[in-house]
Amino acid sequence: MRPRRSRLIAFCGISALVLAACSASGINGSGVSSPSASVEPSPSVEPSPELPVEALVATGAGPIALAATSESIWVELHRADQVARIDPTTNTQVEVLEVPVHCGLAASGDDVWATDHKVSRVTHIPARAGKALESFDVPGPCFLAVEGDTAWVASPDSGAVYILKEGVAKPLRHIEVAPMIFDIALDKSSAG
Repeated sequence: MRPRRSRLIAFCGISALVLAACSASGINGSGVSSPSASVEPSPSVEPSPELPVEALVATGAGPIALAATSESIWVELHRADQVARIDPTTNTQVEVLEVPVHCGLAASGDDVWATDHKVSRVTHIPARAGKALESFDVPGPCFLAVEGDTAWVASPDSGAVYILKEGVAKPLRHIEVAPMIFDIALDKSSAG
């Protein structure tokens, strides 16, 4: 099997795990996370016969967002405020980073970016370094899109998109868009 296809199949398997985790209750009516005693996938989720699951990978508490670099799958562990790295060739979790993340995770090439809405911070993680390289202060960051060494971060709190660049301490600029913006995507003309 070709490496690209193996990564795609592993990504789909991990996506199934994330969906299973999200369907588990884990959050009580007040919006507060309750402790999770197990990382087993929900028994109510059945694999699809149209898209067979190659592997289910156990992760830490509350897997909720995925991002893929050239060699790994990265998972936001929402309840633990951590980022896990999955090796798609072995379908195993190989590393957990103590990187605060609580809203969004995105990757481009060999870089991973994570947002923490609770503390208004965006963290840049070079995949090969295995630790956070730099952090950026952004008011209420949530979802993000990345291309190369640049991240576009949506802030629902300020109704703006902040543009961050690796190695530059402060946002390059911010663009007022709309109150409560939660998601963002790039096309080829945006990234250039």
